[in-house]
Amino acid sequence: MKIVFAGTPDFAVKPLQNIIASGYEVVGVITQTDKPQGRKGILTPPPVKTAAEGFGIPVLQPEKIRDEVDAVRALGGDILITCAYGQILTQAVLDSFPLGVWNIHAGLLPEYRGASPIQSCLLNGETETGVSIMKTELGLDCGDVLYVAKTPITETETYGELSDRLSEIGAEAIVQ
Repeated sequence: MKIVFAGTPDFAVKPLQNIIASGYEVVGVITQTDKPQGRKGILTPPPVKTAAEGFGIPVLQPEKIRDEVDAVRALGGDILITCAYGQILTQAVLDSFPLGVWNIHAGLLPEYRGASPIQSCLLNGETETGVSIMKTELGLDCGDVLYVAKTPITETETYGELSDRLSEIGAEAIVQ
């Protein structure tokens, strides 16, 4: 099985690393474009790009993935795993992977759909959260949920601490 991985921030690095460490063949990585950072606006690659290049994996950085379907298909993946990628996928992209597109979502579905599930559950005072592995369909976080890993939230846990922990949980969950 040939895997293409799509992710951008630090949260997605551990899942990518664990997929590789588990012996799966990652044939390409899709991530956001390099962005200016800091006061000097230094062009900085996304963390997932840096990780992929460290493994010698080809990286695709489309400004709009919907305009680069041929390049996505050219990566030759059987399955696409997404994790905090940051772009909405079109049906043409979804159809490019015979084994489907699966997402590592940093929240319990269907309660915490959308782009900020960690922040939302903390703001709502939840005592439990988790990671959902779901099939990606055209709607936002509306596909079937394949696997859920729940974890308690401690009273003193910060967003950063919880995000790091959920990244680790997601890294384990995706290889399950």
